[in-house]
Amino acid sequence: MTESKRKTFTNGLAKNWQELATEIGASRQILAKWRKLEGAPEEPNVEEWRDFMAERSLGRLPTAKLTEIRAEIEREKLRKIRRENEVAEGRIIPVETMNTINGELAAKLALLLKVKFVTELPSLCVGSSITEIRAIAQQKIDEVSDVTTRGLLDWESGGK
Repeated sequence: MTESKRKTFTNGLAKNWQELATEIGASRQILAKWRKLEGAPEEPNVEEWRDFMAERSLGRLPTAKLTEIRAEIEREKLRKIRRENEVAEGRIIPVETMNTINGELAAKLALLLKVKFVTELPSLCVGSSITEIRAIAQQKIDEVSDVTTRGLLDWESGGK
């Protein structure tokens, strides 16, 4: 507050409660609540109210805390911009995209396993000995392994 404004208060008193609220940076409603607190000044004395607010940590955050919060907000904005740039440059993939890809992979793997082990394997094993069935099953396992190694996204069942 400037020295000229200080002089407008007679004996440190604001003209009314609204003026006090404005001067201490509070709304009229919050000031009315504070007035009910034990030890609250009875008069609209600006200095007494500032002291009361400081003692009870009422009102605005201390400047250091506010500066800390602003710095954290700026760091978060910067982090978000960097992530957006990394996505745009293709250096990282958003979680939503990975979830979609993983869902597709899981569905294709399930289909591949069904094709190889439920559809193909039984017909190939009819009349075979246990040793031959194991060899055929191993061949199907190797086929699944090859498909997953090459890339499941490119695999299409195509009635294989």
